[in-house]
Amino acid sequence: MTEAEAAGAEADVGAAPASAPEAGPVARRDRLLRRAGWVVLAVAALVYTYRLGDPPSSYRAVGAPPVYVHDECYQAFTANRYVRGDRSAWDPRAGREKAELFDKRDMTENTTYEWIHPPLAKLVMAAGIGMFGFEPFAYRIGGVLMALLAMFAVWRLGLRMAGPAYALLALGILAVDGMVFSMARVAMNDIYVTGFSACVLLVVYRFWTDDKHRARWLYLAGALVGLALASKWNAMPMWLGVIVLSAGKIAWDARQRVLRGKALAFHGVAWVVGLLALPLAVYMMSFIPYFANGYSWHDFVVLNKEIIHYNRTLRATHSRSSVWYTWPLVTRPVWMFLHNDGNTSRVIYAMGSPALWWLFLPALAWTAVRWVRERLPADGVILVGFCAFWLPWAFIGRVTFMQYLLPAVPFGALAVARLVTDAATALGKRGRWVPLGYAGVCVALFVWFYPIWTGLPVAKSALAGSRWFWFASWR
Repeated sequence: MTEAEAAGAEADVGAAPASAPEAGPVARRDRLLRRAGWVVLAVAALVYTYRLGDPPSSYRAVGAPPVYVHDECYQAFTANRYVRGDRSAWDPRAGREKAELFDKRDMTENTTYEWIHPPLAKLVMAAGIGMFGFEPFAYRIGGVLMALLAMFAVWRLGLRMAGPAYALLALGILAVDGMVFSMARVAMNDIYVTGFSACVLLVVYRFWTDDKHRARWLYLAGALVGLALASKWNAMPMWLGVIVLSAGKIAWDARQRVLRGKALAFHGVAWVVGLLALPLAVYMMSFIPYFANGYSWHDFVVLNKEIIHYNRTLRATHSRSSVWYTWPLVTRPVWMFLHNDGNTSRVIYAMGSPALWWLFLPALAWTAVRWVRERLPADGVILVGFCAFWLPWAFIGRVTFMQYLLPAVPFGALAVARLVTDAATALGKRGRWVPLGYAGVCVALFVWFYPIWTGLPVAKSALAGSRWFWFASWR
């Protein structure tokens, strides 16, 4: 299939010819579905922000030490030290002793500096702390914004890939996923990689399918790749995938004589500058505060070597760790918070929605079949987006957790939405309610698990049963 045929095939999904009698009703339906997308984003913003500071705002005593959720004791703590000018917060050789010398009031028994990841996510948390003070809402609000950014990118991707009905389904099932929801409300860097990476693939898709001014998308993609890398290094395989995808597209267009002469040279320069140089430049820019604190280029090299060494040699074990191939099966979610108070407990439990995650593998298989058959750019982008954040973990020897699949979830949602809509199409009139019914199941599971995804007080007896913990490995 040629590029023009592929673009036409994708543009025609869910649309009727302009001359057809149904064009009016179809256009009105599409407008309503687009407006519904904005409504979903608005509702998601409200739900994700509601009670963002709890835990611990509802029970923490005035003057008591902070109550961190999971790795907030490293990342939110370090962000606070950025704000307060603690130079040791950037030093991989600084431990708890130096942190305590600076101040003990923001420390718990597990607290220490976090330097094993690049600083961008912590800098965003620091900006929130600078505006609102050292409060949970302040260092968590950036994560909510990143989750909304990922949802917006998926929605826009869906609109371009297959129209408003498909886009709305993908947006809706992503918005009610438990892993996205819980990780957006905890001050950790995973959700930042997720938001930036979803935008990267949206931009790459625009580069692949737009007819004019395509080179500019390479520069924007490179800047977004840099932001993702500056949040966490697990964006590197995605960066490699983007490099290969875009280079392949340019080479194909050159072979088909779509790009020739100056146009080919212009795109080649945009590829080199945008996807090779610009990500590294943006990554370096995230360390401006590091150099402003008096650290040298030599210190920077040592720091990055220490990051590599730490992640290569970490052999710690953890009761909630799991191996990469089990993650889509939701076999071992992550306990992120537990607080007991009399007969009630508060739990924050990072797990993917079974209705979504259990369909990842069959949906990816179907997407691969579609790619082999039709070679549509949409299917290639979905496969690269998901696999780049999942398969590399097969070669990582350190302890791993299910939450590491988070950046792949937006692309998993697009794949599942494709599977559901294609199944509905195959069923004809009988399948018209399949997408709505599936979305309803996802929303129902969100409501069902909401108490243990947000730390609401629940009876200890309820936690002891199978209401939320369907399998022994979930405990």
